Amino acid sequence: MTEHTKSNSPKRRLRQLVKRGKIPEHPLYVPLVYAVAAQIEGLDLRRFLSDATQLSKGLIALQQALATDGMLCFMSTSTEAEALGATLDWSEYPPRVSSPPPQTFVEDPADYLRKLPRIQVAVDVLQRLSATAKGQPLLAAAIAGPAGIASQLAADHTDPEVMEQCGRVATETARILAEAGAQLIFILEPALSAV
Repeated sequence: MTEHTKSNSPKRRLRQLVKRGKIPEHPLYVPLVYAVAAQIEGLDLRRFLSDATQLSKGLIALQQALATDGMLCFMSTSTEAEALGATLDWSEYPPRVSSPPPQTFVEDPADYLRKLPRIQVAVDVLQRLSATAKGQPLLAAAIAGPAGIASQLAADHTDPEVMEQCGRVATETARILAEAGAQLIFILEPALSAV
């Protein structure tokens, strides 16, 4: 790798933006595409998203095909709701909450989050790509924010207790993914005027 390539790497440009507020000469290109990687590999989507090996290969192929500065290694707006006890409907993608938690939210979602199969796959993919991805691409994730989680779970999604619990889940999800190697985390929220 040449010195110019190192100085222009996506990771370095992100560090300059975050630490110095310096706008990179070349913008960072990290599109929010994730499940389309299954199409590149020609695989069933749900099975693909649960197989870290296939997902890693598909994300690398997608990144190379689009010549991006990074890879979206995890994207979900419903996994956090699942961690709070909601049931998901996988009849279409992205999966949607088909029934909210039966009673109250789980007391401490951190341990439960780590046990969710999609979170385990995301951690595996991030760790694999941290070690093997060529060209220093940014590893990114996109998760639901507190308002997005709350709007899926409760009729009164502005209730402070609901928002607090959803905030804890979003924070813990981000922490798990960052510890696994995500360098960039997008928080997906619906239009706040609609929440």
